[in-house]
Amino acid sequence: MPLSSSLARAAVVVNSLSTDYAARVLSRLEPEEIQSVLGAISNLKKLPRSEVMDSINRFSKEAGSEIDLRKQSGRSGSTTRESETSDALNYHSVSTVCESELPFAFLEAESFETRLRLLIDEHPRNIALVLSCVEPESASDLISALDPALRVSVLKRICELDELDPEEIAYLGFELKSRLEKFSGLEQDPTLGIDVASRVLSGVDETVQYSLLAEIDQADPDMARFLKNSVWVFEDLEVLKLDDLKLVLQQLDTSVLAPALRNAKSSLQIRVFDVMAEKPAKLLATEIDQIGTVDHSRQGSARKSVVQAMLNLSRSGKITSPKQATGTL
Repeated sequence: MPLSSSLARAAVVVNSLSTDYAARVLSRLEPEEIQSVLGAISNLKKLPRSEVMDSINRFSKEAGSEIDLRKQSGRSGSTTRESETSDALNYHSVSTVCESELPFAFLEAESFETRLRLLIDEHPRNIALVLSCVEPESASDLISALDPALRVSVLKRICELDELDPEEIAYLGFELKSRLEKFSGLEQDPTLGIDVASRVLSGVDETVQYSLLAEIDQADPDMARFLKNSVWVFEDLEVLKLDDLKLVLQQLDTSVLAPALRNAKSSLQIRVFDVMAEKPAKLLATEIDQIGTVDHSRQGSARKSVVQAMLNLSRSGKITSPKQATGTL
């Protein structure tokens, strides 16, 4: 697919975003549009740097122009500040990514060794850009592990940074993701788009996730089958291996588990309590009873945190999806 198309340019930008923001963007699209974007993403690794960079530049300009046109349309007289904010979300330009998101957030799901391996051969300026956009604690750990001479060079370039170029940041994120896929052998995987989609769907709201899977099932049953086998859902807690479930629960505190488990199937609750030590289990049971009725928004957010914990552990190779192991839907 030539990068002269808006679809290809959109794919480049989506692929450069953090998984969480990519999920927010794709959740606004129709199933057919999601399929098209994912198909375009699976071909991005074959593109030369110059075309990718041009794609990011042109998409950024198109996004900005679209927002301006919508603001100047006939509806502008009744447009509220709230609806303008909605427009900005629908047509989120890469030029604002650095201001509202951590562009390299996908690195946080990787082991420290993988992050270091990914950065150590990069140019000092690229390392400086990454360290400027990740969590401070992560940046401190990474710069401490560099060779002393490289460490000085990177720190010097961090000090010299004036204004972050969002297009440079976006391309660097795209490039690092491509290298990360090579580390795990994904460059040979013909279903790369499915892998990206499963990560994205695992990060969206539970209601949106089920709705999208149902709609894609109607549009493309084969794609839906692969997605259902790879996407993480809250109910996977019940079928995880014992050690894997313990590892997931260690990532979460009762303020998340209590609203997430409230109104969950009794078999799922029993499974969770069975692997917990007696005292934490009692504390969790007490908190579940005390919260009473939990609103949909709070429960959805809590369950999303549970799914994100499973997804992060899976991506780092620490747990295995039972669906992938057995091939069940």
